[in-house]
Amino acid sequence: MTSKSAVKLRRKTGAAAGVLATAAALTLLGSGSAFAGTSGQQLAFHDRLGNTYSVWVDGHNQYGQPVAHCFNTPNTDNYLSGWWWQSNVDVTGYSGGCGSDGKPTGDVTFSTSAWVPLSQSGDWTTFSD
Repeated sequence: MTSKSAVKLRRKTGAAAGVLATAAALTLLGSGSAFAGTSGQQLAFHDRLGNTYSVWVDGHNQYGQPVAHCFNTPNTDNYLSGWWWQSNVDVTGYSGGCGSDGKPTGDVTFSTSAWVPLSQSGDWTTFSD
């Protein structure tokens, strides 16, 4: 490798490292109080059995209002972001995804209740099948 090529490679590597460091810092700083779990939590579903492709969550949102929603869960670990819950939530898993009508499809794979604290140090309350 010529010295010009080596210098170009070092510059590109240094620039990439700087971008990654900036992104990591913004991620850490951006996850502060605006996302802190102080009025309910978001849910994370761990699919231990590998047969659940959607979950129906029924409970109360961060304002104490009753709500229910279907979430597709195609992975082993699924973060059900954008919805905040508190108190007791009922969760039912299904073998199909969420339909166009917003309802789950397929057979029931599990049913459970999860306790979601109003306040905790993180944003996520995890449950599994």
